[in-house]
Amino acid sequence: MPLRRLLPAVLALLALATGLAFDAAPAVAQDGSEDAMADEVPGDELPDDEEEEEEAGPVRLSVELGLVSDYVDRGISNSDEKPALQGGLTYEFDLGREDESVAYFDLWGSSVDFDDGDEARVEFDLSFGVWSPLGGSGFDVDLAATYITYPGADSDLDYNYVEFPMALGYTVTDDLYLGLGYTFAPDYSGDVGRAHYAEATASWSLPWLQESWPLALDARLGRQWFESNSMAGLDDYVDWGLGLTLTLGRVDLGLHYTDTSLSRGDCYGGSDACAARVVLSAAVSFGPFTPD
Repeated sequence: MPLRRLLPAVLALLALATGLAFDAAPAVAQDGSEDAMADEVPGDELPDDEEEEEEAGPVRLSVELGLVSDYVDRGISNSDEKPALQGGLTYEFDLGREDESVAYFDLWGSSVDFDDGDEARVEFDLSFGVWSPLGGSGFDVDLAATYITYPGADSDLDYNYVEFPMALGYTVTDDLYLGLGYTFAPDYSGDVGRAHYAEATASWSLPWLQESWPLALDARLGRQWFESNSMAGLDDYVDWGLGLTLTLGRVDLGLHYTDTSLSRGDCYGGSDACAARVVLSAAVSFGPFTPD
């Protein structure tokens, strides 16, 4: 069976295992990025302290499944401009500090198509990281290590690699969040050598629409550097994006525009993968689940 067909099955089995191992009642989200809603049972209310402790348990697991019209990463199509199925599991646990610091394991996957003779059909990213606010300053920091692998691809292609992302965020208001990120890969995919990526991001929940149409506007600007441009098949480049996300309960619907500074001749010797495009996305999330 082609590996790209295995991805939905793997994610479905993981989601089933999650449902068996964890309580299906949702808990309050801890990241502050979206309004959390907890199910209430009439006549079965807990005292405030007990309810808060149960909702914000020390261990949480979330599941997300999605579909995109094109898997675009850092402005470049990784699915040969075709739709991609994606999904992820995030296992998060408190570090026992008053500032709500957490550590997390994250498994994320997507179908891919590099137009390489079907060598790579699926990508998996396995991450371990720590997120923590910086006192009461409004800043937060996220440090992680990620292993990116393409099962089934010929080992001679040297697709698999490790990178170390770090991000600094600042909550300006309840609706506006700004971020700066930097990612270092000591041995990037395809014998490229060292690679660096820096980006600035912004997310703004449009306050006057939150009750009826909870829309968020996001923007990003990034810069990619490679040690060996000839092995990468790309010059160093700039990428940018602008989009809207509509959140309806557990479903996120996205519309995003992306582009890069690379011309077609500079993109893998004549590819359209680096060109401007509009990406549609739909994702449904479950959880967070907490242990019984």
